[in-house]
Amino acid sequence: METLVLDTNIVSYLMNGHTIASHYLPHLYGKEIAISFMTVGELFEGAFRAHWNKARIARDLPPLIEPSIMRVSRYCPKVKPPGWG
Repeated sequence: METLVLDTNIVSYLMNGHTIASHYLPHLYGKEIAISFMTVGELFEGAFRAHWNKARIARDLPPLIEPSIMRVSRYCPKVKPPGWG
């Protein structure tokens, strides 16, 4: 299965139901979607700047983040942190 790494702006469009998101959806179907650790940080920063409370952060961010973070070792097998086997 092909993997696409989404940048923060695309993730934001999708999360917020922005009209521009519809232009990206056809390219996402049938693909494994991933986000980088930088996007994770930017999503949390956006949540804090928008004054999300802890309950909303706990509800809305983990379902998006946990299954989609790329593992470096998957794409760079020769570059593994110590202890990653």
